[in-house]
Amino acid sequence: TEAICKQIVQKTIESFGQVNIVVNNAAVQFPQKNLEDITEEQLKRTFETNIYPLFFLTKACLPHMKQGDSVINTASVTAYAGHDQLLD
Repeated sequence: TEAICKQIVQKTIESFGQVNIVVNNAAVQFPQKNLEDITEEQLKRTFETNIYPLFFLTKACLPHMKQGDSVINTASVTAYAGHDQLLD
């Protein structure tokens, strides 16, 4: 959640005084043979792991970062090559 990301950043600032780099490197996917088999819960979990934290953590860090600092977002090879059962 956004609140958890804010807490993480606040603890980081308290411990280290600054944020110079953010690495967003968490993801999950669940194999399904058909798009119709993806439940709302599965899609929600995928977005809650893959999308929301990336956005909220970066958003919380930006006020503490200066020019020249970095945000790195990683992606699986699946993003480029695709997979016939990773549809979410």
